[in-house]
Amino acid sequence: MRVVYLHPSKAKKVEPAVYRELSSLLFKFNEALDGVVLTYEPKFSSNLAKILPGIHPYFGVKFEAKLLNAIRR
Repeated sequence: MRVVYLHPSKAKKVEPAVYRELSSLLFKFNEALDGVVLTYEPKFSSNLAKILPGIHPYFGVKFEAKLLNAIRR
């Protein structure tokens, strides 16, 4: 299960915003994944999100994704 955090302005178009976030990971080293993301395939199983408290209340969207990444050696 993966989580992406989005700005409230993206609440009406969540799926395109998630794709945009994932696209920003392509061909760049990601420390959390310990590799470079080469492709992705997200699947959304729920339309619920968790709002984070604070000055800028971003919300977290959970999704499952198949990621193909090159592992750093």
